[in-house]
Amino acid sequence: MPGLLEKLISPAEAEKPGFARYIEEIYIPRWNRNETINFLIEGFKAKSINYRDKELHKVYEELSGTPCFISYYGLLRLNSLNHRNALDKTVEYAITGWERDLRSFLNVYNSSLYIYVLAILAEIIYNGLSWRELKGELERRLKRPCALDEKW
Repeated sequence: MPGLLEKLISPAEAEKPGFARYIEEIYIPRWNRNETINFLIEGFKAKSINYRDKELHKVYEELSGTPCFISYYGLLRLNSLNHRNALDKTVEYAITGWERDLRSFLNVYNSSLYIYVLAILAEIIYNGLSWRELKGELERRLKRPCALDEKW
């Protein structure tokens, strides 16, 4: 989500202190199923943590190959949580972070149009979207035309 926001509206220019501070960006792509499972197996074997193969597949499916969340899940397992509790806490951690980021974003970009745009992009981000397509979907949802220079 932070990368999406940066690409769309450049939050680095936000006026609010503490939001969108300068960062050095390191891109870590999502892991595929094998990368996720191998990462967890190596860590669990090194620390003698018992696991079931189907649990590791479930982790990949639930966390969509996101390295930070998979690492967090592994840390919780290392701290003696069972699979179900570790996965539940990881999902809760992810959602809490996204909600916090969204609230911070809305504090800076306080407009209902942004909310519509984020909702549209969240639904179709993997397929890609041109500006014309985004504008068309926004107009369909708002039931009115949107000018290119409209104040958001």
